[in-house]
This record gives sequence, structure tokens and C-alpha cells, in this order.
Amino acid sequence: VRRKLFVPKPSVWSLENFNLFVFNVM
Repeated sequence: VRRKLFVPKPSVWSLENFNLFVFNVM
């Protein structure tokens, strides 16, 4: 389930989401 959310079809959206997540966590 996590992989599907972390690796969606749009790679750009995934990258942006990951960046935001990392920034929020840090």
C-alpha cells in the first residue's frame, strides 16, 4: 500500500510530494 502511494503513476507528483514530506519531517 505504501509503495503505491509513494510510487504513483506521475513521477513528478511523487517527487514533489516526497520533497514536501521530507521538508516537513526535517
